[in-house]
Amino acid sequence: MKKCPNCGAELAATAKFCTHCGADLTKPVSATTTNAAMANAKSVTSSADSTTAKSATVESQATSAQDSTTSTASSQAASQVTNGDQVQQLQSSAKNYFSWLLNSWKNPMATEPEESYFSYISFVIEALLITATGITIANRILAVFNNSQSVFNANKLSFLTDLKLLLVVLLGMVFYIGIGFAVSALGNRGTKIVFSAYVSRFARLTNYAMIINLLLFFSAFMVNAAGNILVVLSTFSPVIAIFSLGCLVWQLGLILSVTMSVDQPVISKAYLVLIAVVIVSILFYIAIRIIGQDVGAGMLSHAMTQLSGLIDSLGQQY
Repeated sequence: MKKCPNCGAELAATAKFCTHCGADLTKPVSATTTNAAMANAKSVTSSADSTTAKSATVESQATSAQDSTTSTASSQAASQVTNGDQVQQLQSSAKNYFSWLLNSWKNPMATEPEESYFSYISFVIEALLITATGITIANRILAVFNNSQSVFNANKLSFLTDLKLLLVVLLGMVFYIGIGFAVSALGNRGTKIVFSAYVSRFARLTNYAMIINLLLFFSAFMVNAAGNILVVLSTFSPVIAIFSLGCLVWQLGLILSVTMSVDQPVISKAYLVLIAVVIVSILFYIAIRIIGQDVGAGMLSHAMTQLSGLIDSLGQQY
């Protein structure tokens, strides 16, 4: 086999003429012809390479577009899966909490594994119900006061006052839980008491107060501050009775949580319970004195402001 010096086509060894371009193979090959053949071959090769490069570029662009589409679809699918998992997790947590709450109402002294935040949810709900009751009663009294023939005009409680009342209720709960845990931990010489376990036990023992506080909230709408003192006291009596029952539940929760948490008491459990109750009572007394003075000072300042405005208006008239 030999190649045509003109076009580079493969020919038979005995061929005298190129069957492709017709070149005479018997004549000697000139440099010009050889260069032309090489240039022709390079041109063909370059054209083939260019075609191959264009094909590769188009294929690369198509692959990139496909990868981008796939990546976007995967991101959207992952986002939907994440949102769906969060919703399912929230629904599962709510279901587990209500199941734990119902079980605590059925058997408050039982011990079972649970999420640590279940007890805190119960405490916050109870605090919100108590706060809502106090706000409702105060605003109803202020509304009756404004509708009377009094020269003073008292506004409803502000959001800041509502927030302070909520913090006061939460502080009272902290008194019960903190003092009970401290007395149990210091009065027990056996196994160390874990705070989260104590809080969970205390919450199970006092979850009945949630029902009582719900009734307390509804009883606030029966308060009627209009009329004589007997009418006012008769409408307040259900509120006072229900609130006292809720306090009793928390008092029993303090007593039972201490006695159930202490395995090997340093002194008698009765004395430990007595110490816890006395300390809580003292803290409540101090808090009530401080809060009462603050509220009294605020009411006095408000009354003096109203009185000053009344005097100024009368002075302008005369």
